Amino acid sequence: MWLTILILTAGVPHAVSDAVATFDQGYLFFRDIGMESEDPDAPRDRATGIEIFTDGCEPIGTDMDITLWNFTMQKLWARVNRAETSFTVTAGDEFLHYENFLLFYEDRDEKIGIVIYPEELWSILHHAKTCSITALGQIRVEAFYPGMAAPATVFITSDDPAMRTVQTLLRRGRDNTISSEN
Repeated sequence: MWLTILILTAGVPHAVSDAVATFDQGYLFFRDIGMESEDPDAPRDRATGIEIFTDGCEPIGTDMDITLWNFTMQKLWARVNRAETSFTVTAGDEFLHYENFLLFYEDRDEKIGIVIYPEELWSILHHAKTCSITALGQIRVEAFYPGMAAPATVFITSDDPAMRTVQTLLRRGRDNTISSEN
């Protein structure tokens, strides 16, 4: 409540508008102060699974800016991460189906549940929401989340930022299928 009062009395803080702009560009992450981790994988928030990037020992902005950034990202994510959110990726004879907070990889022989991280989900949904290219491609995405006006069907081309995410998820599905056979 105190954040709402602060925002209303002071106008929209720069950290809030920066977080909204970053989210609208397809990125999702929390910020923190401290030493950068030597681990190649960023730490994740325990409650949401969202990656946490550190600003190092000399952060951009104040502690309040970081708090407002994280609060804004969490609220934006909560509007997307809903039971109604779903997508299907069709890549040749492989499929990724996301619904009810679960992702399944499917090929001709098997269907298996795999992990999807919040930034991966947002990458695909953001592409579906913002893609206006009518080009046909090998990879088709049908997606919906409550922030979209209507379900969308789009294609992912090799230069789309979402292509890396789809490749990662397909590889994760293939690897999990192989490991479940052993």
